[in-house]
Amino acid sequence: MEKSSSINIKKSRNKVTESIIKTEREIKEEANIRIVRQAFEALNSGDTSRIHEYISPDYFNHESQVDPVRSKMRGAQEFRDTVKNLRSAFPDLHYEELEVFSSKDMVVSTLFVTGEHLGNFFFIPPTGRKIAYQAVHMHRISNDGRIVEHKAIRDDLTLTMQLGLVGLTSIQYEALFRAWKGLESSEITRSGINESSVEEDKAAISMLYFQMINGWNKGSGSIFASPFAEDGDLVGFDGTHLKGRQNIGHFHQQLFNTILKGSRLVGKIKDIRFLTKDVAIMHAVGGTIMDRQMGIEPERNSIHTIMVNRDNPNAGQWFITAFQNTRVQYIGRPQEIQTLTEELRKEFGQ
Repeated sequence: MEKSSSINIKKSRNKVTESIIKTEREIKEEANIRIVRQAFEALNSGDTSRIHEYISPDYFNHESQVDPVRSKMRGAQEFRDTVKNLRSAFPDLHYEELEVFSSKDMVVSTLFVTGEHLGNFFFIPPTGRKIAYQAVHMHRISNDGRIVEHKAIRDDLTLTMQLGLVGLTSIQYEALFRAWKGLESSEITRSGINESSVEEDKAAISMLYFQMINGWNKGSGSIFASPFAEDGDLVGFDGTHLKGRQNIGHFHQQLFNTILKGSRLVGKIKDIRFLTKDVAIMHAVGGTIMDRQMGIEPERNSIHTIMVNRDNPNAGQWFITAFQNTRVQYIGRPQEIQTLTEELRKEFGQ
């Protein structure tokens, strides 16, 4: 009888211990959820003043690894740069939590993301379009109670369709897409169904410029040169004249491997003017940020004059046929130099 009583007491103690352990685990997981919610609050508000409370110094973001500059960032610097870039592109960006659960050191959130595309979304120029899509974000919490790793799975098909980057090639599938993705008819780009409007042509031309910037920032000569026509011309600020897409790509790859390694190009399109329906001239301003340089410096600011042509009069693809890079001097007008520098700094998010 005494033995049986002893066994029962032991079992009872084990249950109490298990209950205590479970409670401690639940408390930890609930704390992890609160930490992740702080990160989303920062994305929604743009306020990163308390970033060191929820972002670990070792924070690693898988989503930034496609960018050669941002891929080197860690900790608070990376998260702050992400907030800056996203809110610059979508000033009213908002993450609404739909579901969240925590297990051990991992927090998984399902979110509804909304915003209006009014600024550069990395290399995608503003479209003025509204976005509304779902995404799953996964955060791992370190032993010090802060976020140490992040990755995401987004509904990129809906996002890119809403931004007008991809679209249908046949009208017969429109009803299917609308039902499948929950899109309004106005959100679907009908590639190949209607001839491009002036605004669509401007968006396509703008994309050429930002594709060049993307290639520069990735350190890829081939991507940088890809918007050029096969026989396109580029004249550098020092008078270097490059003829042909292949030469432009090869020359810039050498630069990206040496003196321009780790540098970043920032640019802003000022205007696009059509000379004919298949020929346009684009003016932009740009600045180069060298590796380990903190921001825009006036001596590297340039005016870009770009001639673009459509390769086929029947709504063919646009290519850059001539690019002229002029280093800004504004002799005797220092205020204009400062104004341009501030404009580019704003574009860079400084």
